Amino acid sequence: MVIGALSVDGVVKRTWPTLDLIRSFEVSGLIFKRFKSLLLVVWIMQILSIFIITYYAATLFLAQLSNIHPFIYGLLPILYMIAMIPKKYQ
Repeated sequence: MVIGALSVDGVVKRTWPTLDLIRSFEVSGLIFKRFKSLLLVVWIMQILSIFIITYYAATLFLAQLSNIHPFIYGLLPILYMIAMIPKKYQ
């Protein structure tokens, strides 16, 4: 729907094309005036839940693979260091 409304070039140039599409529609008498904040809250909850599930699966896999159980504490600093690597080195 976003590509159909904004075109491919419009989607590529925008940071938040879905939010821009939602903002372009205005319905009178609606309870929520700001969909942006509601949509961002749902999006952040989605990202955090996916991260927690994959983090737990990774630590469980490594703990069962090596029989060392405190992987849940040791994996987080490693992931942080990997995330801080600049994009030009990846």
